[in-house]
Amino acid sequence: MSTEEVPATPAEEPKPEAEEAEEDVFGDDDDLFAEPDGDEAAEAAAALKEKLYLEAKKRGEEKLQKSKSMIVMEIKPYEPEFDLEALAQGIKAMTHEGIQNWGEQHKLEPVAFGIKKLIVSVIVHDMKVSVDDITDMINEKYEDDIQSIDIQSMSKV
Repeated sequence: MSTEEVPATPAEEPKPEAEEAEEDVFGDDDDLFAEPDGDEAAEAAAALKEKLYLEAKKRGEEKLQKSKSMIVMEIKPYEPEFDLEALAQGIKAMTHEGIQNWGEQHKLEPVAFGIKKLIVSVIVHDMKVSVDDITDMINEKYEDDIQSIDIQSMSKV
């Protein structure tokens, strides 16, 4: 027999790769839930957290800058003879940095005993003006003629 034809002993045979993988399944080498060691991981996590916070803050500010509301108000005068058409024109002529525009139309609805109420709408920028600011503006200008201002509805635009 030549040396090339010598059969291999069972101890010298290579193991299949599947058997090697099965042996390492329960090994402690790969801890999937372990936290990475070192200050680098902590610094990277802190930097990522700060970046995400700044991005979220920027998106939130942009949304607030763009947010608008439509407010529908009911304005009731003291006396039935009061000219609500002139009142509507005077209110729509009011300007403020936060007022985008007043509604083109307005309504006069009867309340009781000949008194009517004026219904008018306005679109405002939420960051620049509030409902209280608008009602205060109207009350300051027409405080002797207006009995009350009620908010009929308010919705985001």
